[in-house]
Amino acid sequence: MKNNPKICYVAGPGQVIKAHHYWKNGIKYPNEFALTYSSQVEQYCCDKEVRVLIISQNPKPDYIEDGNIIIQNIAKPFHNPRGLLYLINQFLYGINLMFRIIKFRSDVVLVNSGSTFYFMLAFLKLFSIKIIPVYHNLLWPKGHYPQKRLAKIILWLDGQLLKYGTHAVIGVSLECSRQVSQISNGQPPPFYLLKPQYLKDEFEGVLPPSPPQEGAFNIIFVGRIIEIKGIFSIIKIAIELEKKMPGRIKWDICGDGKDLEQMKKMSSHLRLEGIIKFHGWTNSSQQKEIYKNAHLSIVPTKNNTPEGLAKTAIEAVLFKRPVILSSVVPACEEIGDAAVIVEDNDINSYAKQITNLVEDEGLYKEKVKACTRSMQSYWDGKFGYYAVLNKILDEQS
Repeated sequence: MKNNPKICYVAGPGQVIKAHHYWKNGIKYPNEFALTYSSQVEQYCCDKEVRVLIISQNPKPDYIEDGNIIIQNIAKPFHNPRGLLYLINQFLYGINLMFRIIKFRSDVVLVNSGSTFYFMLAFLKLFSIKIIPVYHNLLWPKGHYPQKRLAKIILWLDGQLLKYGTHAVIGVSLECSRQVSQISNGQPPPFYLLKPQYLKDEFEGVLPPSPPQEGAFNIIFVGRIIEIKGIFSIIKIAIELEKKMPGRIKWDICGDGKDLEQMKKMSSHLRLEGIIKFHGWTNSSQQKEIYKNAHLSIVPTKNNTPEGLAKTAIEAVLFKRPVILSSVVPACEEIGDAAVIVEDNDINSYAKQITNLVEDEGLYKEKVKACTRSMQSYWDGKFGYYAVLNKILDEQS
């Protein structure tokens, strides 16, 4: 990489500026278990004396400049648009991004999936800017290739950029790599696997769950409370299990989102108040306490969302808790035998598999034992953002 290069990193809608202040003071951002991706990029740029512009999609306007680091919140024009408005939103934001990337005189641009249509970034090649897409989401839900013509056209256009215009691709799961290869007709750019990184100390001393035959069997859900995350499936599963084992299965719901109130109303209407407990948004310390009593984690993502990994599944295994999850969740490939995989939205299968774990002590112990397999790659840094950027920008320059 040339002397005094410039990197532009287009992040998601998170609290990047707030996370920056924690990183600056040498403190891990407390709202997440994982080290923030933005702090890993900042650390790389700081160590390499690289000037970086981080653009966050956070809707609250804000701007800071701290030495070689510039962070700016630039929201998309429309919030949660659909149909034609969604297309307009992506195009307008893409144009805005390109203007700022060029104005900053970037040498390299890292762009998170969902920021804009990737094919629009081909224009940046005229300025000799290295384009690196970063897939935190899949290109389509696992096992469900899009059937609509417009979606296929956009994927084809993105595939042309991947074949001819990108320097490298970063993705959070091997499924990302397979899909990138598919739309680039087997001619993908170099792919680099990015894994979330954790502090090993946070999980040392974690005890395995108590035997499920003793008292309540507690299941934890952590994530956004929105329909595509399968939160209404949880209600249906809870009803089925209550029929089979009254009062035995308890649920802890950790998260916030636009469908939280509806989920609470459904729970109340179905008289599940003593079965399902809503904790609202919880930070890492609060989740750690809830995990102490948990026996199982659930990730029931639906097949209409392109889940890239599901960090909550990884975190559950780090806490020595098995995970029951939808077949569309790529994390099942990472956690191996600690996973119980169920077809999307198959309520009876979810209920049956949970019943098996409760009643079959040997099976449950096998799943817990599988959680103790080596998870070293999630804290040794070899697949962290710092190492990935080293490989792409230093070793290959």
